[in-house]
Amino acid sequence: MKLKKLIAVSSALIMSLGVLTGCSSTSNSSSGGNSGNNSAKSLVFADTQSPNNLNPHQDWNGWYVSRYGIGETLFKSDDKLNVTPFLVDTYESTDNTTWVFKLKDGITFSNGNKVDAKAVKASLEDTLKVNERAVELYNVDTIEADDLTLTIKTKDANPGLPASLCEPMGIIVDVSDKENSDTNPICTGPFVATGYKEKTQFDVAKNENYWNGDVKLDSATFKVLADTSALDMATKSGEVDVAVSMPNTSLDDYKNDDNYTISSNAGSRAQMLFLNYSNKFIQDKNVREAISLCIDRDKYNETLNNGGSTAAKGLYPTYVSYCGSGYEFNVEKAKKLLKDAGYKDTDNDGILEKDGEKLSLKLITYSTKAELPTFSEALKSQLAEIGVELNVQIVDNMMDECKNGNFDISLWSFTMLPTGDPQYFIDIAFASSGSSNYGKYSNSEVDTLTKELDSEFDTKKRDELASDIVDKVMDDYGYIAIGHANYTYVMNKKVKNCVANPSEYYLLDANVDIQE
Repeated sequence: MKLKKLIAVSSALIMSLGVLTGCSSTSNSSSGGNSGNNSAKSLVFADTQSPNNLNPHQDWNGWYVSRYGIGETLFKSDDKLNVTPFLVDTYESTDNTTWVFKLKDGITFSNGNKVDAKAVKASLEDTLKVNERAVELYNVDTIEADDLTLTIKTKDANPGLPASLCEPMGIIVDVSDKENSDTNPICTGPFVATGYKEKTQFDVAKNENYWNGDVKLDSATFKVLADTSALDMATKSGEVDVAVSMPNTSLDDYKNDDNYTISSNAGSRAQMLFLNYSNKFIQDKNVREAISLCIDRDKYNETLNNGGSTAAKGLYPTYVSYCGSGYEFNVEKAKKLLKDAGYKDTDNDGILEKDGEKLSLKLITYSTKAELPTFSEALKSQLAEIGVELNVQIVDNMMDECKNGNFDISLWSFTMLPTGDPQYFIDIAFASSGSSNYGKYSNSEVDTLTKELDSEFDTKKRDELASDIVDKVMDDYGYIAIGHANYTYVMNKKVKNCVANPSEYYLLDANVDIQE
């Protein structure tokens, strides 16, 4: 562990060389194109995660394009996770499968081109071509465009469509400008991309054609640091103005320092075990339940994560009615469960066997969320107590490994409720065909209820259906939640109007500023 920490510190030192000094009112960086302009205002942001590229329609890239202030969506999610129109002026559902959206007049892309219904139609159709989540969440049959009126017909009733249009995979892009679409997408946000170094640095400058008021900053730089130790060090050195996703284990130093402010929000990000049902042991519900019984959720979240997350009572956070409940910590019960299911340690090596095979599993996770490796090692230790061998691997590209099925258990930090609607995570993960259902979990009752949820307009009934789905997934131990994390920024005290949003979609906008 000491060697890993030394490597992390060294990485941080290397990556911090040449970083713009925080909260400067003068920019000497090439990022904002303001060199020599003494009145230019710029900020440096840092995170441990980054997109594959800046095409917001691909994979999860849109989340970053939104956070960087480059792209915007038809709807936004406010600080209470309520869905509000943004690029849209008015909208209505004229029947169960028809939505009519009237766009705001006067919106332009960063290249000056007008944002009309035809441009929005082309952008959404591009999303549908390249993003599986869009296909399952939008459920589009046809899209029609007439001046500023966009009409979307869905294949089935889809009451969650406005909420799904908050998701940054739906960022509106001028797809007629295909040049450098992966590094400089033409969008409607207050900033434009000016420099792109994959997995290292992203630079933006003020969009001079921004449609929605004055943009306070002239430029910003987004640094991608090696891990949370590097993030902490760069923030304390003054090289970073806004640190995103600062782990709670580092927060005490900032809470008592007047040079910093902290913005934190109880979002819906869960530390969640995804299970691979191609593994014969994972197929056994007794094993899945035993794994859950060995998780001391209070200790993991309150002690190991220093209160940076709340122990999961169910799959969703407790502030929603469909959170679910029933998790317990009971090692002796787990031992008995496996014993009764026929698992025995016949060679006295501490590992249970069944049908001649040792109960040995591979867990993969990643290091850019500080608590995940810690939780993984704790789980390894606790499972060893009941005779389950857990081999933990830290991987560089979690999504690729999971898509390829190279895991028995994968531990994610996954946002479950970014749109404020339960349909989001249920569709992409719990449903048998879900694009994020990497372990191929399948429950016919869950699938039937999911179809009902997807077409139900009544809010109370939607919550009841979501609750039924969660109960069935929990009874199955189909997915296993450990905790629900806070979303936290640490900022230089001069940074103004930068507030953590529970959806995690937003970071830099036109209002973010520096106090002179």
